[in-house]
Amino acid sequence: MSVLLLVGVPLLPALLALLVLAPTLQKPVLRVAPWLPATALALLLLPPEPVSLPWLLLGTRLGVDALAWPLVLLAAVVWSVAGWQARATIPASEQARFFCFWLLTWCGNLCVFLTLDGASFYAAYAMMTVAAYGLVVHNRRADDFRAGRVYLTMAVLAEAALVAALLLLAVGTGNPDLTQPGARLAAHAQGSLIAVLMLIGFGVKVGLAGLHMWLPLAHPQAPVPASAVLSGVILKAGLMGWLRFLPFGDSGFEWLGHGLFMAGCATALLGVVVGVSQRALKPLLAYSSVSQMGFLAMIVALALLQPASAAGYLGIAVLFALHHGLAKSTLFLGVDLVQRAPRLARRLLWLPAAALAGLPPTSGLLVKAALKDTAADAAAWQVAAIAAATAATTVLMVRLWAVVRVETRGTDRAPTTAAAPWLASLTASLLLPWAYAATTAGARVTGSALNPGVIVDVVWPLLLGLAIGAGLEVWHRRRPWPEVPPGDLLAWLPRRRPLPPWPRWRLPRLPVGRLPQAAAALDGVLERLTVALLAALVMAVALLWL
Repeated sequence: MSVLLLVGVPLLPALLALLVLAPTLQKPVLRVAPWLPATALALLLLPPEPVSLPWLLLGTRLGVDALAWPLVLLAAVVWSVAGWQARATIPASEQARFFCFWLLTWCGNLCVFLTLDGASFYAAYAMMTVAAYGLVVHNRRADDFRAGRVYLTMAVLAEAALVAALLLLAVGTGNPDLTQPGARLAAHAQGSLIAVLMLIGFGVKVGLAGLHMWLPLAHPQAPVPASAVLSGVILKAGLMGWLRFLPFGDSGFEWLGHGLFMAGCATALLGVVVGVSQRALKPLLAYSSVSQMGFLAMIVALALLQPASAAGYLGIAVLFALHHGLAKSTLFLGVDLVQRAPRLARRLLWLPAAALAGLPPTSGLLVKAALKDTAADAAAWQVAAIAAATAATTVLMVRLWAVVRVETRGTDRAPTTAAAPWLASLTASLLLPWAYAATTAGARVTGSALNPGVIVDVVWPLLLGLAIGAGLEVWHRRRPWPEVPPGDLLAWLPRRRPLPPWPRWRLPRLPVGRLPQAAAALDGVLERLTVALLAALVMAVALLWL
């Protein structure tokens, strides 16, 4: 049963991604594809035992441990709701191409959370990264391809660092076991170099300052459902890389924690400074993700700085990932709501924004309260930096609400097909983090979040951010400041010149009268080939099972 779940659930979307290209199977596959991520819930409701597949790659190991559980939950919910909205909003003529890349990206993303060995982790990570390019450039505009080039360039550079780190880590030890990577890395002769390479390689996916330029370019260009999973879930693949590989709980790496904490502070500040200048909703949300990933990096850094409390900080990191992923995907899905149902957007879109800011009693309060309890031994300047990051997030949410009010000046369209999936996403973002905290941390975290003293400590940075944000909006109305182009640092680089047109080759003349018969014959061949390939795949799976 464990093998069937851990292998079948990730393998099914890869198979359907191929079948969606077959004309005869396209319609039934497109009916199933949006809901396929929901099958990952079976891994949570029926927890499988870890399995080992020694015949696959260098010995694949799969499982759902305590770190992966909340991220699998996040992925299943966000991908399912976004697929629902994609089915309702992506034009029918584009759905086959969209869902082909959608399913391949989902397969890689889920496998990143399930793999427990280094080789399989990297294979899944690379598959997710490459397949997501098809989502970024889906609309095939000039700006889409520019964002795709930046995305792929930075992804390749990041994966070069990851390959180098994995090869160094594997010297003398073989395929790393990700259930206990920290001890192996701490004892490695090149442990410091490997840790830096891992920090940088996964830092590109997270969007640390200086490595973030792809994020505000790619997320706004992708279709709205793709932007939701890119920001809500795929960014968390970088977090999973840090959690799996960095040496938490081992002393001697405090210097790495200091560096990551400073990088997190810079990232949170950069996201706000550039984000408040944005006048469109999707670029503003992208820079909000940059700022929030800086906050997440600060939590991970505290786990490196305080090895004795590392387990507590890692628990807060995955809780923050669940909270942020649900709230941010709801905001991105709300872009369609702004366009199709502006009245509903004005009434309800402030709720996920308030959750990101930490307004009681949202899930943001839950995360801030848990962090306050665990960070009691942190330095005063670190606590102040965390409070400043909270205020900075609130400033961005004020700017977000101002942009929403401008973009929702209109009447609702009919039909509002994006409303139902968005309401489902909003409900999940409000309830699931509290349910997860109640089942994993018991009454300690939830009770702390309801403590009046904790609420006061959490609310004052929020009130400070509201005051600063309101002041900036008043200033902006009187003297508008210039908008920083998405990609910020890349704005100073010259744009790539367009390539010269391809030479016009003359095609040989074809017997036009025979083309319909030839097309019909070719269609018959492809149909038989599809059936044969499907039968071969079924036989191969049966043989492997036996």
